[in-house]
Amino acid sequence: ANISGEAAGNTVMLKFTWDGVGSGSSHYFWVMDDIEIVELPSDDIQMNSAYIIGENNSGVEYGRTPSDQVDASYIVGSGVYNGGANDAINTALTADFGSFTSNPTLALIESDSTYSVEAIEGLTLTPAVYTGTYTVVSDGETAGAEFYNNTGAREFEITGPSAPDNPMTVYSQDGIGVYTTGVNIGSIGTDSFDGGEDGLVCATLYHIKASANVAGLRVVLASGTAAGAEVYGSIKDTSTFWAGDMTSLYTTEVGLVSTADIAAGYIDVNFAPHAPVMPGVYYAAVELYSNLNTNDVRIADDETVAQPFDASAIYIPGDQAYTNGVALGIQMLIGGVDETSVNENTLTGVSIYPNPSTGLINITNTSATTNTIVVYDMIGKIVMNKEANTSTTVDLTSKGTGIYLVEVSNENGSLLERVVIK
Repeated sequence: ANISGEAAGNTVMLKFTWDGVGSGSSHYFWVMDDIEIVELPSDDIQMNSAYIIGENNSGVEYGRTPSDQVDASYIVGSGVYNGGANDAINTALTADFGSFTSNPTLALIESDSTYSVEAIEGLTLTPAVYTGTYTVVSDGETAGAEFYNNTGAREFEITGPSAPDNPMTVYSQDGIGVYTTGVNIGSIGTDSFDGGEDGLVCATLYHIKASANVAGLRVVLASGTAAGAEVYGSIKDTSTFWAGDMTSLYTTEVGLVSTADIAAGYIDVNFAPHAPVMPGVYYAAVELYSNLNTNDVRIADDETVAQPFDASAIYIPGDQAYTNGVALGIQMLIGGVDETSVNENTLTGVSIYPNPSTGLINITNTSATTNTIVVYDMIGKIVMNKEANTSTTVDLTSKGTGIYLVEVSNENGSLLERVVIK
């Protein structure tokens, strides 16, 4: 606490109080046994944070980014606090990543004030792990006893690219396995919240810059996970998530956590076929089931780097969506060969619409061929099966919201289309 303004030329008394929560309650409290008042150093700027953030990522700092999902420009900077008695003049940051550097400056940081010292840099980033050292100096402080808090570090990885004919690549907000400095990992799971035992949704925000096919989600498992837990992955619209609507754009196959998954430290849940996502902002989400805490599942939460409030979130069934977690370990697996891709439409005169729908799906048939129509839910269960030699309507209203696969086939071929029921 900087009391220099109040103490200047005055007699100051310090009072410390402890406020309980009510009569008869049990409390935890701290007893202070070492109070010290020290004179401020003349010059002492301190690095509170270091960051490198894609200019269009809304403040989210990614641990791994595919090379085709990077921004053309990055914000490189540091939060700097002036803890000295003097105003800091000409504060300069050097962020050195080896292959590139950034050198923003700020003319004035008043005593007991915090500012961001940053610059926007046009960067060409290719696949590699980047490690940067950050140092701040001012006219009044370039070395000395107080210089120990003038430095920091940042690390990130460029993966990819996420092209369909390339091996699968990882897009992760968390830096688990990349960060080596100041690593701080927590966790969230089915035993964290009342009502979250079965159906807890955990979600991590992703900015998609170029159209991509998401093969699956990798869920980084934390201590406390038991074999037998169930994990369902999905990609969700951010606006519907915050409205409490857990309808998914795409849903994975079910993932049953095994002892091998726990030993590996993660479980992959796959989209079949791959989920095509257009440029935009999405939540990569997982729905967790523990059989009333018999088989709990916990997800690692990377708290190493501060993130915006909505970078990770949860939804508790019967309650609402909450901001929770820092960078939940829910990673996008992008690209790779899609061996279960949806069939091309080889049927003449057949189309399926509207999509999304409120429950009624129209299937055209202009060739008068007898079509077999089969509707599957996202775990492969047949929910409807019929034949029609004319255009027809399939009513899924009673089946509930979610993702369904509608397959239309005859002797000429087949059409398989993913339909969202809202």
